[in-house]
Amino acid sequence: MRLASAAILIPIGIFSVWYGGYALAVVACICSGAMAFEWARMVKSFASGLMIIGTVIANAAYLYEPRWALMILIGTAVAAMMFDQRQRRSSNVLLGTLYTGGLPLALQAVRGLPDMGWALAMGVMLLSWASDTSAYFVGRQFRGPLLAPKDSPNKTWSGATGAVIGTI
Repeated sequence: MRLASAAILIPIGIFSVWYGGYALAVVACICSGAMAFEWARMVKSFASGLMIIGTVIANAAYLYEPRWALMILIGTAVAAMMFDQRQRRSSNVLLGTLYTGGLPLALQAVRGLPDMGWALAMGVMLLSWASDTSAYFVGRQFRGPLLAPKDSPNKTWSGATGAVIGTI
């Protein structure tokens, strides 16, 4: 399953970063929405719809005005936190919205840098792939204690260590 999804998603990622602009914005919107959905599911947030819509709109707005994108993302994060008033969850919602919307925004910003923006953005993606691949293979080989058994039952401390070493 991992290989099949990688065979589809890696070329899409490379294409979107290479061409930038609308291609990258569309992929950034899809990724931010999917990440926000997963984050909201993990923290059991009432503000999941707001998180998803806000992160997608922020990433779409980046093409037109990067400052608007940042303002939309921060506004969404604060609104989602206020909407989800469970004391121990509101900080998770705030940080989760900034994380799930901010990473795709940052990739768009890096790609938009003059001259070598595409190479830097590709480097960010390569580091991410190295991290994920190393974590998978080291975690499968060495197993060990689980990192977060409730949220992600297959992630181990050995895999996390492998991710850091593989990225370095």
